[in-house]
Amino acid sequence: MTKREKIKQSLLAHVPKETINQFLSRDKTPISVLLLSCVVGIFAGLIGTLFELGVHFVTETRTDWLKDEIGSILPLWLLAFLISALLAFVGYFLVHKFAPEAAGSGIPEIEGAMDNMRPVRWWRVLPVKFFGGLGALGSGMVLGREGPTVQMGGNIARMVTDIFRVKNDDSRHTLLASGAAGGLAAAFNAPLAGIMFVVEEMRPHFRYSLISIKAVLISAVTATIVFRAINGQHAVITMPQYNSPDLQVLWLFLLLGALFGGFGVVFNRLVTVFQDLFVRIHKKRPKAFPFHRLNDWRYVWLIAAVCTRTYWRGHRFNPRNNQREF
Repeated sequence: MTKREKIKQSLLAHVPKETINQFLSRDKTPISVLLLSCVVGIFAGLIGTLFELGVHFVTETRTDWLKDEIGSILPLWLLAFLISALLAFVGYFLVHKFAPEAAGSGIPEIEGAMDNMRPVRWWRVLPVKFFGGLGALGSGMVLGREGPTVQMGGNIARMVTDIFRVKNDDSRHTLLASGAAGGLAAAFNAPLAGIMFVVEEMRPHFRYSLISIKAVLISAVTATIVFRAINGQHAVITMPQYNSPDLQVLWLFLLLGALFGGFGVVFNRLVTVFQDLFVRIHKKRPKAFPFHRLNDWRYVWLIAAVCTRTYWRGHRFNPRNNQREF
């Protein structure tokens, strides 16, 4: 026995046989799922690209439109305040009235659907998440596109399974994961990010098999192709060029990574603690939640003020053209 064979046998000995059999055994999912995953990737890439274009259009042209069209009627800061309140209200109203499951990032909803714990009502979540997300992000809230695109990608996958009447549970699960991967890939023009998101972040919910991995790959790559066909080849997040660090300072990067890892653990736990505390405080007073009553419109104006300040400060300096806007 050669040295390579000994190493391979030693590695396989430490891997549970159930895991190997699950991954390498012949999957019962039909090959047509791969074709449907391509369809899912196309539509996930399309809606993710349109969402990205819409968010940039709202956030980058709002101030210019206010200055050019109606800036002479009222002070610019007051107009920005009112527009922020209006856009924030659009997002809240759509979610509260038509699709409460579209609240938040949407990723827990997809994870719950992969565990067959949450329903996916794509016919109402897709329009609410798209236009409500435009309102929330356009108002100046410090939010990202990854959550909405993941949820919209998963809902597109469920829409495809309903249209093509896919009944097999494994097929529906695989396509749901493929939609999430395609949505994240289209959000950042990064197919590997979409693949790793499903394989790593959703690993407690994802059913690993060769055909499910292939479907995720196809969907992420297809969504990226659609994004680049519409939006071009440029990177969504550009990285500056730095000189290679000296060998003597490489240990600082290890220290930095350890600090960020510890901070991430503490932050996640604090978020969970405060969410549980909030529910514990308000569980006996459901009407105490913001926006539930008409006299709680003060919360809308408070959010608008924060959004306006965030938006105003973020647009004082535009890093794309390296110049002051006003």
